[in-house]
Amino acid sequence: MAGIETSQTFANNDQVTATNLNNIISLSKLNVNAVDGDGSTTGTMYVTSGGVLSVGEIADGNIGTNQVGLTKIAQIADNKVLGNISGGTANVTEVATTDISKAGFDPSTYAAAESTTLPNGMVIKTGRAGVTGTTTAISFGAAFGTAVAMVQVTPEKSGTDLISASVDNIALDHFDVNHTDGTSYINWFAIGY
Repeated sequence: MAGIETSQTFANNDQVTATNLNNIISLSKLNVNAVDGDGSTTGTMYVTSGGVLSVGEIADGNIGTNQVGLTKIAQIADNKVLGNISGGTANVTEVATTDISKAGFDPSTYAAAESTTLPNGMVIKTGRAGVTGTTTAISFGAAFGTAVAMVQVTPEKSGTDLISASVDNIALDHFDVNHTDGTSYINWFAIGY
């Protein structure tokens, strides 16, 4: 079926006049066959009841892959990117570049906690512990899940004598520090997963 309807029809031996030729154009209208699809108003293109071609919904399925250029996407504010850092499925939103740099860290901001989990799953633990004598056991607030990769300690002295410290008996939930007498504090740093 044709996509154009006219108000003028001709039969054999009908006379062609300027009026009926003009009517073919001025009184013609499109019908639903003028567009691909079902012709409904939910399609990408449709024909109104008055025969006018209109644009309907443009959905993902109506746009070919790589058909929208970057210049056709809405502009966003400076120092923002499009993304989702909600921790779950969500619509794309403007995200501050400073928030992107914190994404994946747990906690995402420092709150004087002992542990920080990096985006790759590594865990960093830090602390400062008061010590006496020559050996001190230092327990982690929360144990490492699988392994401890390394522990580093730095002693603080309370007097004028030189002091030293070394790590011993590293476990998922603690480590021991052997230190010279006179050490007052041990600053420690542990990495694991």
